[in-house]
Amino acid sequence: MLFSVSKAKYFHTTMQNLTCKVLPSFDALFETLSPRSLDVVFLHLEDEPKTVYAHCKELLSFAPQLKIVVFRSNPNALEGCSLLKLGVKGYAHAMSHPEIMKHICQSVEHKNVWVYPELM
Repeated sequence: MLFSVSKAKYFHTTMQNLTCKVLPSFDALFETLSPRSLDVVFLHLEDEPKTVYAHCKELLSFAPQLKIVVFRSNPNALEGCSLLKLGVKGYAHAMSHPEIMKHICQSVEHKNVWVYPELM
């Protein structure tokens, strides 16, 4: 199951071959996930970097095997690196093409890490 927490609710329409549930808030994830969850979570967050980091840390503390992909409108290398060190499995631009999003999800589902090329 793919979960998306986003202000822009486009994730559920662009991921054609996946089961996706768009949630209204970050807190709704804790009501939906189990601590043993192996799911992929797409987070489109427009908060301050410290808040994004805290959200990801909280989610990974709750469900350590969760695969988190963070989407940002203005991704940057410093934030991306710190999130990857934390355990996030993907970091990309929020307006990524649907084919890129599909590739991200496939990569993460196969236990790989995905980052946008500029971060490498």
